[in-house]
This record gives sequence, structure tokens and C-alpha cells, in this order.
Amino acid sequence: MTNVKKQQEAVGDVPEPLFYKWQLLSSTRQQANPDLLESLLIDNKQYTLNEVQKLINDFEKRKV
Repeated sequence: MTNVKKQQEAVGDVPEPLFYKWQLLSSTRQQANPDLLESLLIDNKQYTLNEVQKLINDFEKRKV
């Protein structure tokens, strides 16, 4: 039982993967808005998928 708990705790400690702008632009998941990503993301900076989604959502909800 303690081994299972240790494994579950270890899995919870795994950080989210980080991606560069070029990786996100070439991914099939982000094909709907490559121009938006090109303008929002900075070269040579890494982002989690949650960060990218937040940037997109914030951009779409901004006042014009």
C-alpha cells in the first residue's frame, strides 16, 4: 500500500512539459491559429500548454 502512495505522489510531482515556439507552431494541436501563436509567443522561450492557452484566451477576450 505504501508503494502505491509513493508512486501516486511521484506522478503528481512531474512538471508540465515545456515547448519552444517552433515546436508549438509545428504541432498539430495548434494548427487552428498559427498566426496568433507567431505574434504572441517569443522565440527561444519555453511555454507550457496551459500558458499558451491562457495567452490565447487573454488575447481573444481583450477589449478592442
